Amino acid sequence: AAMRRLARACGEMSAELSAGLTLTSERGCVRVRPYAGGRALSLTAEAATEEAAEELCADLQRRINKLL
Repeated sequence: AAMRRLARACGEMSAELSAGLTLTSERGCVRVRPYAGGRALSLTAEAATEEAAEELCADLQRRINKLL
């Protein structure tokens, strides 16, 4: 349920639910996976540069914090 809420909150990005959530935009993609026990998330970004990947993760972290 939480991954679906996050996907809806990132409506401008393409979302794919599988063993977590993959969000894709023109800037790159971010994979969100829950840790065992469900009390934490793992964010992994791929982008053209390391700086862009860090920005994607920071943006998604802000969105996650708003949902909590």
